[in-house]
Amino acid sequence: MVNEHNDMTYVSAMQELESLVAEMEKGEVSVDELSVKVKRAVFLVEFCKKRLRTTEDEVRKTLEAAEVEGTAKMDLSESGEENETPEELFE
Repeated sequence: MVNEHNDMTYVSAMQELESLVAEMEKGEVSVDELSVKVKRAVFLVEFCKKRLRTTEDEVRKTLEAAEVEGTAKMDLSESGEENETPEELFE
């Protein structure tokens, strides 16, 4: 079980969650352990959701930045005159 939140990855959290679910589905969890296992499963689900949201935000920001850079490059290439150097664009 991964206890350190800082060392946990999405993959390790999902693996642990899948293992917990499999144990519970097979009835391998005693009543005494059930509460602890369910709390851990909820923690892992929340961790994975947060990691997915963070990754989604980072990807969106990266794509938006790339789109802006692509638009700027396209604007320069659509200036109408070919073979212009950057210096010539500002004369």
